[in-house]
Amino acid sequence: MSAQDIVGALLNLASINRRVNTNAVASLTWITYDIITCFDQEVELIWKTRWTVPKVLYIALRYYAPLWLMYQTIIHITPGTQLSKLTCETFPPLQAVGPVILWILVDIIMMLRIRALYRDKKSIVFAVLFIWFAAASVVIPVTIFCFRLSRPIPAPPFIANIAGCVVLSIDWDKMKVAKAAVISFILLNMVYLGLTLHKFIESVRSMKRIEWGSIYTIFIGEGVAYFIGCIIINAVDIAFSSGSPSLFPYVDLAQFWLSAYYSYAGCHLILHLRSVNSQLSALQSFGDCADLGIRFTPGTMKSWSSGESEELPHSVSSYDTRSKASTWN
Repeated sequence: MSAQDIVGALLNLASINRRVNTNAVASLTWITYDIITCFDQEVELIWKTRWTVPKVLYIALRYYAPLWLMYQTIIHITPGTQLSKLTCETFPPLQAVGPVILWILVDIIMMLRIRALYRDKKSIVFAVLFIWFAAASVVIPVTIFCFRLSRPIPAPPFIANIAGCVVLSIDWDKMKVAKAAVISFILLNMVYLGLTLHKFIESVRSMKRIEWGSIYTIFIGEGVAYFIGCIIINAVDIAFSSGSPSLFPYVDLAQFWLSAYYSYAGCHLILHLRSVNSQLSALQSFGDCADLGIRFTPGTMKSWSSGESEELPHSVSSYDTRSKASTWN
């Protein structure tokens, strides 16, 4: 390799690292800004309520994401001379486990949302669980396989200022298996999207008068917007994880934004539903989100958040646009 080739390779490495590092900081800044701007709402709707499954999921998802992104940012922007061999060797598994944990947390929230939308219909619940475990049986082994392929070391002194940990060699053909995990993510989110779109269309059709504000509320409240976002980001991720040496370095970039979006999507879905619920009644169970509306007939049903029977409004007969809440039958 000539001196010109070496200089070109170093410049390309510096360019890639600059873009990845910029996006690491940007995604961390975005999710931190979101936490700060929504904190007053979080205190009222989360911290002041009783402990339930959704509350635990919210807190874990809300604060694990920025901690993981902070760790990623520190490793990516730290010069190689300041990183130990152990730090670089443990980086791949810690890097890989972050998005997987966030995916599990947000998927539990989304599955509970679908369960509430379909009023705990067993056929839907079992079908969603089966599909999720099928996806997990692909995602988790592929994730382990991929991070075991990379053996990063601290960057040599002559490139330490433009790279922290570097991988000297990697089998690109084997790394292409990463696409299987991303495809599983996309297919799973398409199932979620199809189920929520079905209820979204039902809700819109049940409206006596269509108002864009009300449609937007249903669009957000039923999770349609979040599933579409997940599909788009995963589509970008699959392009980067295609195994091409020119694109694969940007996988980290996609993972940063995907992790930040997981935290944003799951937490905002809970905040939105609890906010609407608090405007209509004093009930604080996320499980009640399937039964929002203005005119009710009282009855008893079981809340998934507590496992206890409680008096909840159900059998909603209509949708009132003034309430900005959607109805699911």
